[in-house]
Amino acid sequence: MPKFLIRSITGTLTLPFPYNAILAPGGAVVVSAADEQEIIANLGGLQTLRAVARISRIPEGTVVTAFSTRTPGFLGETLSIVANASGSDTTGEGTVARPFRTFQEAARRVPYPLPAGFSAEIDITDLGDEEFPANYALPAWAGSTANVFNLEFVLSPSIRIVATPRPASGLTVAQRTVNPTSVTTSPVSRTTSVQDTSQSWDAGSLKDLIATYEVDGEPFSAVIYDNTADTIFLCGNDSQPVAPVIGEVLTIKEHSARFITTNEQFGFSGGFNIVNTCNLFIHGVNFDTAPESFTSLYCFGTPVWFENCRFVQPYFDTSPRQYYTVKCSMAEPVFESIMYIAGTSIRDGGIRPFQRQGNVGLMIHSGSVLDNTCVQIGDGLIGGVDVGTSLSMSNVLIKNAPADAVKLIGGTSTISCVEVIDAAGNALYFHGPGRHFIKAITGTGNGGVGVSVDDGAQVEALTQNGTGDSLEFFPEYASVVLTDAGANFEKYIDNSEGPRVITITGSTSPANDGTFIVIAVFDANNMAYRNPSGVTEAFGAGTWTIDPVTVTGSDNQQVGDLGPAAYPSLPFNLVDWTYDPTAGAPTQVTGTGGRFFNS
Repeated sequence: MPKFLIRSITGTLTLPFPYNAILAPGGAVVVSAADEQEIIANLGGLQTLRAVARISRIPEGTVVTAFSTRTPGFLGETLSIVANASGSDTTGEGTVARPFRTFQEAARRVPYPLPAGFSAEIDITDLGDEEFPANYALPAWAGSTANVFNLEFVLSPSIRIVATPRPASGLTVAQRTVNPTSVTTSPVSRTTSVQDTSQSWDAGSLKDLIATYEVDGEPFSAVIYDNTADTIFLCGNDSQPVAPVIGEVLTIKEHSARFITTNEQFGFSGGFNIVNTCNLFIHGVNFDTAPESFTSLYCFGTPVWFENCRFVQPYFDTSPRQYYTVKCSMAEPVFESIMYIAGTSIRDGGIRPFQRQGNVGLMIHSGSVLDNTCVQIGDGLIGGVDVGTSLSMSNVLIKNAPADAVKLIGGTSTISCVEVIDAAGNALYFHGPGRHFIKAITGTGNGGVGVSVDDGAQVEALTQNGTGDSLEFFPEYASVVLTDAGANFEKYIDNSEGPRVITITGSTSPANDGTFIVIAVFDANNMAYRNPSGVTEAFGAGTWTIDPVTVTGSDNQQVGDLGPAAYPSLPFNLVDWTYDPTAGAPTQVTGTGGRFFNS
C-alpha cells in the first residue's frame, strides 16, 4: 500500500499528460509505490467526487497544492492519448511527439472515471500488430455519456479508439490506385462494382480491404468484399449510397492496427473482451486471432459502435444494450444480441441470434454483403412461437449461402431490397406462426425455391404495379418522373419504409427499361426515380412495378401471389406453398393454413 507523503512544496506543479487537461484547482496529495505513483485529487469545479488515477514522472515526495486546468465547454472536451509503432511505454507520454507503444498502455492512462463533460480518444493509427495476453479485458472505464444508442451516442461516445487506415501493403502504388473505367451500383443491394481495366489483381486478394474516395470533395469509404483481375466489389456506405465516379481516384487501404488475441478457454469470453464498460466507438481496428485460437472479440453489456473494423470469429452476446457495425468485415460471427449492421462484409459462418434475455433484434442494412453465410432467426421457441425475435434487412446481397439464405421460424420481419444469389437452399424460408413483410427481393441460381412459406407463416408482399402515362427525364437531376393518372402513390408519401425501387418495362426507349432507386413520391400520380440515361416519352404501353418480388430458385420457381387478403388467424402445421411461374398458378402442398398475399 502506498503511503501519503508529508513533505510539501510551494507553488504550482504542471502535471503530466493527460491529467493537466482534466484536473480542476483543488487539494491533491501525491502518493508513491514501488513502480508507480498515484494521485488522489478532488476534482472540484468539474464534479464532486474523488478519483484515483495513475500518473508518472512526478518527483517523489511532492504534494501538489495547485495546478492549472481548463473547464470543458458546452459540448465537452476530448483527451487524446496516442500510441503507435514509433512510441515507447517506458519513455512515452501519450502525445503525438512522445507516443506510447501499445494500446494496452494507452488504455491504462484513461482517467477513471472520466469527469463530466470530457471524453477520451485513443489514437492508435499505425500501431501495427499488438499481441494481447490471453483473454484480455478492457478496463471498466466510466464515462458520463448515457449507455444508449442514439444520434448523441454516435457523435459523442465516452471513449473513442481510432486507427486511420493506411495504404495497403503488399501492393504497389499503381495497384492500390484505382482509376474507374466503369462504375455500376445495384439499385437493390446498393453494392457497387468498380472496374479499372489497367489492373491485374489476383482474384479475391483484396477481400476485407477498404476503398477510400471523394465525391464533390466529401470523403467516403467502403469495404471491398471481393475482386476479380480488374474489378473491385464494394459494400454500400449508406442507405442512399454515394458511389465512386469516373474521374475520381480510389485508394485501396488496410487497417493500420491489428489486435492479435488469444482465447484459452471455451465459453463466454474471447481473446479481447469488452464487458460492462462505458460506451465506445471503435474505428479501423483489425481484431484477429492467434493460431489455434478462437473468438477474437467478445462483447457483453456495453454499447459499442464499430466502424471500418475487421473481425475474425467475433461473439456479440445477448444484453439489453446494442452493438452497431458500420462498414466492417466479419468472418464466422456469432450474435446473441441486438445488432445493427450496415455496409459490412460477413462471410464463412451463420447468423443465428438466440432469444436468451428478452427480445433479440437483428438489423442488416446499407449495402451489407453475406458470403457463404446463412441467417436464421428463431431457435428459442416458446410454446411453438418465437415472439421475441425480429429481423430487419434492407439493401443486402446474400451470395453462396450453404443452406437457406434466410430462415425465419416464427417472429416478425421486414425484408426489402435483398438480392439472393446461388443459395444451396431456398432464398427465403418462412416457417411457423409469424408475420413477415417483403418487397424488392431479387436473385437467381438458388437451389430451392425463391420464397417458401409453410406451417402458418403469414407473408405479405408490399408491391404495386400499373401502366404508363408518361416518363419525363430531368437531366439536371439525373432522374425520371413517372406520371400515371390511375396510380395510387399517395400511400407512400411520408412513409420511410417505401417505396424503394421501381422496375420499368415496355418502354419505347430501351434506356428507360430497368430497375431504379425511387427518390421521391410527389402525390398520388407522380413519383421520381434515378436514371441518368432516361429519355422523355409517352408511356401508355409500358408497365411499372414498385418493389417487385422476383427471386427464383431451381427451375425458376418462386412463391405465388395469392391476391389481396385480410390477415387471417390460422393454426400452424397446415400449409406449404411453392410456385412455378410456368404452371401459371401457386401450388398448395398441404393443408389450408398459411398465406402469401399482396398488400
